[in-house]
Amino acid sequence: MIDKKIENYTPFHEILSENSRYIVKTVSDGEELRKILELRHTVYYKELLNTEHFLKLDVDKFDFRCDHLAVIDKKSGQFVGTYRLNSSLFNDKFYSATEFHLDKIEQLEGVKLEIGRACVHPDFRNAITISMLWKGMLEYMMKTETRWLFGCSSIKTTDSLEAALLYKHFHKEGSKMFPDIVRPKKIHKIPGFDQYLEKYIFSDPESDMENNIEKLVPPLLNFYIKAGAKICGEPAVDWDFKCIDFLTLLDVSTVSERLQRKFG
Repeated sequence: MIDKKIENYTPFHEILSENSRYIVKTVSDGEELRKILELRHTVYYKELLNTEHFLKLDVDKFDFRCDHLAVIDKKSGQFVGTYRLNSSLFNDKFYSATEFHLDKIEQLEGVKLEIGRACVHPDFRNAITISMLWKGMLEYMMKTETRWLFGCSSIKTTDSLEAALLYKHFHKEGSKMFPDIVRPKKIHKIPGFDQYLEKYIFSDPESDMENNIEKLVPPLLNFYIKAGAKICGEPAVDWDFKCIDFLTLLDVSTVSERLQRKFG
């Protein structure tokens, strides 16, 4: 069944760009989609979870009704980076809605693009690969006239105290927050989060743990924030991938000119 769905895959929108080393494009067919799902399996299952899926693929129901951005190494032909692109132009179901109540996001006017399943092969984690992913995504956003970019930004912890301290860290810098736009669904609510938040949100002076909590924030989430994205509320826990997810939202019209010059 899965093999048939992969074989029959077709994209909604296509983009293509390249430099001397890489090609960035949307996946064109089932053969290319399989290479992306294999790449995600390498990163999400083998590297992060130290296990394997019986299909040797990272795949879910959303993959067959989304576009997929791919970075391809010209020398080897290897698929080395990806984003999953889920646009409101062709879909009204979003992966983020499996973890969060998205009512206020879904009501925003304009084209919305959910991004997710971002990963880069460990041998190709460099600034050029990341730049190509963002160049491709910005080209896709321009082609689809996207106004809002959103998705789950993962942090590798399931510790309730660390989750509360991370929320406090974002909350203190109000420019990084859209508080209470979303809330996690019951099954993804972090156990003890409210109790820890009540204890630490107004604590003074700050503990060493609070001062060091920023180190948990991954570079990709920091990049989103620098681009103008904001955290939309408390995080949800993803039990499958052993992490917490913050829902982030970017108004594309506010992306800085510096980033537009760099990637666009």
